[in-house]
Amino acid sequence: MSLTATILRQVGWFAVATLVVVSLASSRADESTVRFYEQLRQRQLFGLVESDCLRRLAAPSLSERQRSELVLELSRTYAAHAWYTAGTEQDDLWQRATRLIVEHLTRATATPRRELFETQLALVELGRAEMWLAQSELRPEDRELRRRGLKAVEVAVEQFGILEKSLGQQVRQNSVASAPDKLSPFERRTLWQQIRFRFGIARLTQAKLAADIPADRATALLAADEWLLPLAQGPSNERLTWESQLALAEVARWRGDLDRSGALQAT
Repeated sequence: MSLTATILRQVGWFAVATLVVVSLASSRADESTVRFYEQLRQRQLFGLVESDCLRRLAAPSLSERQRSELVLELSRTYAAHAWYTAGTEQDDLWQRATRLIVEHLTRATATPRRELFETQLALVELGRAEMWLAQSELRPEDRELRRRGLKAVEVAVEQFGILEKSLGQQVRQNSVASAPDKLSPFERRTLWQQIRFRFGIARLTQAKLAADIPADRATALLAADEWLLPLAQGPSNERLTWESQLALAEVARWRGDLDRSGALQAT
């Protein structure tokens, strides 16, 4: 694994580990609880988060907004937990992370901030694809791992594409939130930028999983470059900019452009 790829994983562009847009869901929540959950996840104390979220979700006096925030936190925890398990337990955790969101969205009183939950669904699939990619790097002879990864990332790419188009249209129209719990224009733009970044990462992941299919790999790398380049040209003091530059350096390395990769890492 290249140094850039190692750094990227350490700074957290794994879909399930550090989703910046989660701050949009928790901006009106108990921030101390959100931080506490994140600290527990970082310490791999997933069971504590899961049991506390389930306990709170069972409370009869829970407001719809509180329920929405807990559902997102619990889904994120299941997905993060899946990375540290194997076999049927791992499969069950991935399924829980998805099923929880799907069931919430079918509720008659589901949150109007639907974009956050649809984004989480895409992130779970991207996280699953990243997991299969990591395992295939350890067992390159096992082609089934790459097949599973490609299947998951194709779903993520499709979901991110729909979200990017919808949110991009809203951002360009600069529409104002029509209800208190709707995303504000600022939140909507932030989410849109994050989705574009994850879209680029999904395409890079797709290219790596298709390493033995030159045409598919080249197409995915070109798409990753096109999504990440505008973000990498953003303000130098923003995290999204330098994370995009690191990801773009990895894309350049996979395309065989080592000079560009080195220049991006030195930016």
